[in-house]
Order: sequence, then C-alpha cells, then structure tokens
Amino acid sequence: MFRSAGKPGFLSPFGAYSHVSEIDRQIASPSFTVSHLANNWRQHFGLGVFSSQNFYDDGNRQGHHRAPKHARRIREFVQKLTGNPDTSGARVMYDMKGSLQGEQMTSTSYKNTAQCAYAAHVIVQLHNSGITVKGHVPHVLVMAPYSAQVDEMNRQLHRLSPSEYCAQAVDVRTIPDSMSEAADLAIVLWTRTNSTGFTNQADIVNVATTRGRYAEIHVIDSSIFYRGFGRDDHVNRRAYLHRLYIQCQEQKACFFGGEREWMLCRRCFKPEHRYCGAFGCQHCRTVGHHLRNCHRKDQHKPLPYVVAQANEPTAPGKAEEEDLMWW
Repeated sequence: MFRSAGKPGFLSPFGAYSHVSEIDRQIASPSFTVSHLANNWRQHFGLGVFSSQNFYDDGNRQGHHRAPKHARRIREFVQKLTGNPDTSGARVMYDMKGSLQGEQMTSTSYKNTAQCAYAAHVIVQLHNSGITVKGHVPHVLVMAPYSAQVDEMNRQLHRLSPSEYCAQAVDVRTIPDSMSEAADLAIVLWTRTNSTGFTNQADIVNVATTRGRYAEIHVIDSSIFYRGFGRDDHVNRRAYLHRLYIQCQEQKACFFGGEREWMLCRRCFKPEHRYCGAFGCQHCRTVGHHLRNCHRKDQHKPLPYVVAQANEPTAPGKAEEEDLMWW
C-alpha cells in the first residue's frame, strides 16, 4: 500500500509491464519465433504459387493435390474466355485497353462502368453454364480496391433480371473487406491509381490473389503501369501487380479488348444500338423492351441457388497432374 497526493492506494506487482502489451512482450521474448501458414488448403491448380513466391518466401505449399470435377469445369470456363486454346492455369487477365478514359472519380475513389459490365456478363454466363458446385451454382466474389467501384458493380447487378443470375451466390466487396472471404471464382476489378499505390502493396495484392478456390479473373488496363510515376517510368513495372501481369502472359492467359465493347446501351444492353427495340422480353413476351427493363421484373422467377446434386467423382489422371504442375 502507498500514498499518492495524500490518498491511499495499491502497488500492482505487474506495474513494470502495464505500459507494454502482451503481444509486444511475446515478440521481445528470446524464445519468440515467427510462424506462418505452411499449406494452402483453399486454392487449386497452382493459384497460390504467386502469393507463395512473393509474400511467403516460397514457403506456402498447396494442400490439395486432386481437383474435383466441378473445379476443372470452372477452370475450363475461365480459360475459354481468353479464346486461346494454349491457355494454362486457372488465372486469366483481361486487359481492357482504354478503360482508364471512361473512369470517373468520386472523392478519392474511382469507378469503371465498362469493367463492371464485363464482370456482370461473366457472372450471367457462369450461372447459366450448368456448372454446379456440390449441388449449388458457383459462388462468385467480385473485388475492387475502391468503394466507388463496389457501388457501381452493385448497381450493374441490380439492373440484371433475377432470372439471369443467382444473387445469393454473388458477393461484392472491397479488397480489404475480403480478407476472410473465399469463392469458387474471384473477379478482381483493378481500377486505376494516380501513383504506385495498391499495385505495389503486398497486403492488397496478396488478398486479391488468394480468394478464389478454383479460378480468378483480373480485369485491368495495363496503362496503369506507365501512369503517374514521375520521371521514372519503370518504377511501377516492378510492382506486385505487374509481376502478376507478366505471369499471366507467360501462361498465355492474357486477353485483350476495348472499353467500347462494354459501354452498353441501357435499352438493348449491347455496344451497338442498331437493334434497340427490335427484340422481345422473355418474361412478358412483349416486343420493344429488354428483359432487364421489364416493368414486371419483381415477378421474374429467380435463378435457383440449389440445383440437382450431380455425381462428381474424383479420379486421378491428367487433371490432377496439371494441378501439381506449378508446385
């Protein structure tokens, strides 16, 4: 017991450590050792190689060595998007040339309408492809570095008819908010930045490349590697995102397109307006408006989340050998 300013008090036996947190004391301990996840049990087809090599000193190994049938089908779906039969791996990158010009800035966030339109198109294609994952439609996670892009993506999805995609199987988040998430297919919308920024942030790129279980699609405009870097044009070429771009090129997994291809008309939802009004709604059978503009959209039958359970045996073979090719 002691007195302070004339008042009685008690002296804590742990007083010497009260200003040091438990974590700091553990780190300062001579017996402290750093450990990290040694096996990646989330991803297939070598998707974890990039993060292992760049963020874990190549110490994070793949846990799964056999790919189920639905995983191979999702990989094939993504590979067909490139239009190149020689594409390998389960990660592809769509280089949307000129998309920076169509971006809009909101405060410090950017949004890109064309990139969101492409992502919505891929989701509709996937959910209507007949691919199932353990009895339900594949789950898709759409990520973006900016909140304005997340808001725009949600608006694009809201324009779709409930019969075109399963809203229950789609999640849209910023990359930092996706740290605890995982999905069968991850779509990353890389909007631009005025500096090296997120392209060279290990935590951002690491999260973006480790959320997809079976496949990933990255939508980017490669001109961000040459913008806003002062006098040295080569600074951002060493960024993590550029390394990912080079890896996709080596696997022949890069494909190219233009922004105008995805600046869609709100009447016909096509880049050309020649057919506006010359089609019929699949729901009410009325000529003159698109399914997405139907005034009875609230009556559209939603695409079911749970579908008939398919028999998807896993048998060792070439597919499993490809699963190990990058490890």
